[in-house]
Amino acid sequence: GMYVISRVSETGSIFFADGTPRKIDFTLSLTRVDESLAALYGDIGKQAESLIGKAGSMATRFTGMTGAG
Repeated sequence: GMYVISRVSETGSIFFADGTPRKIDFTLSLTRVDESLAALYGDIGKQAESLIGKAGSMATRFTGMTGAG
């Protein structure tokens, strides 16, 4: 399944003399994403790739028409 980070918390302890932590503990809270949402994210990714490809093609054609490049 697909998970997203819903919360991050961190705590510094065991400090150096200048106040920076020598030890940092952290906790992640994960939330499982519904399969339908995972499919939606996949579809959005495919659409973005397609749009980027089309924009690149249009830029290439425009450059060719103007003689630039």
